[in-house]
Amino acid sequence: MAVGFWQVVIVVLVIGLLFGSRLGRLGRSLGRGARGLRRMLQSATGSPADKGEPATPDWVSGAAQVARAANTLRKGVKLGRLIR
Repeated sequence: MAVGFWQVVIVVLVIGLLFGSRLGRLGRSLGRGARGLRRMLQSATGSPADKGEPATPDWVSGAAQVARAANTLRKGVKLGRLIR
């Protein structure tokens, strides 16, 4: 059984009527996701040396923040022992 042109048109119209508003939101969210993915890929492939910045991975800055927090906590504990 072959599917005719008018059968496809009718099915597309019915789907459009049933899911019209949702299809717009779905397309918009897919577009935003694609743009975000493209930006992420461009930032990952873009060399920081091209921008005049040293290459620093994200985990290095995260580790530095953890180290600063640990030092602050350590100083607070020492200060607490001195006050008691």
